[in-house]
Amino acid sequence: MAMVGHELRTPLGGIIGLAAMLLDTPLDSSQRATVHTIRTAAEHLAAVVERLAPHRDAARGAAAPPSLMPYDPAVLATTVARLLEPQAAAKGLTLAVVGHRNLPTLVSGDPVALRQVLVNLVTNALRVTDEGCVTLRVRPERGAPALRFEVSDTGPGLTPVLAAAMTGAPRAEAGFGLRISRDLIESMGGDLQAMANVGAGVTVWCTVPCQPVAAATSTGAPTRNLARVLVAVDDDVNAQVALTLLERLGYAVDVVTSGTDALRAWGTRPYDLALVDQHLPDLDGLQVAKCVRELERGDGRHITILGLTAGNQPSDRERCTSAGMDGTLPKPIELQALMVLLARFSPPHSEPTADVVHVIARQLATPLEA
Repeated sequence: MAMVGHELRTPLGGIIGLAAMLLDTPLDSSQRATVHTIRTAAEHLAAVVERLAPHRDAARGAAAPPSLMPYDPAVLATTVARLLEPQAAAKGLTLAVVGHRNLPTLVSGDPVALRQVLVNLVTNALRVTDEGCVTLRVRPERGAPALRFEVSDTGPGLTPVLAAAMTGAPRAEAGFGLRISRDLIESMGGDLQAMANVGAGVTVWCTVPCQPVAAATSTGAPTRNLARVLVAVDDDVNAQVALTLLERLGYAVDVVTSGTDALRAWGTRPYDLALVDQHLPDLDGLQVAKCVRELERGDGRHITILGLTAGNQPSDRERCTSAGMDGTLPKPIELQALMVLLARFSPPHSEPTADVVHVIARQLATPLEA
């Protein structure tokens, strides 16, 4: 397993890097969505590969501890649906995501393992369903600090393989993917169950413990937020992603689309952090960073500048560092990578500016249930 994992890392890294580079080129909305799904699928597979070694150790008798990190449960569910949407479309099925209105925005847990489980459950539902729909629901568990993910289909009902998986039967009887899903959920301290629906189909659900990020102490999430962030990027998609994520985390955000506008904004108000794309009209991000550092010599300030790059190669980081940037953030911007950098560069005097809100969840998920 270790050898297979090692051999897979190189081509997966290439797929992820090339997809990131393609996303940094002019694409229409359909093309951009397709490339983004390719990259997301490759990143999911890469994350599963990274878990091979812990599961190999678990097979020898050592427990594979969950990897705790902050994640947005609504975005996680929507990502799974987007990965599997082509399978649903090929069979003429509807694949829907429903998030509860009281769903927390950020929780601490193991999103890699959970995503693997949900991919397995939704894939199985699509496989046995010939007409109708498959629905992925996520809501807080009643009376407990936990989340409940449900996958419902309109297929033939409780199959022997699914029933065997629920009772802990050997993998040969229960199906390899279902048993892996059960093992992963139980390793997180959760539970996996199934029941036949009234009329047709089946619902499989899992409950996993979680806690709000604000209450977590081991996730590396920032407990204090920056007051104001400047985002300089000329791509509408990346600009919207950055704006949504930062505002959802409680930051005040200004967005500009050129290097000249970035310098003009920097001169009009103080910022705690700037996200600056390497490639901007007129002045590129590297020139902007150099100008800011030169201007700072007169007032003693030091604004944290993070370069937005098409990849995360050493050459990208070296160019940004040489220009005076403090770090780099690969595009498309992802919540976990952003939060790691915010935790690293948050100044101790800053306080939260707003409550966290369900921005991405509300934009991506279908209308919320009561």
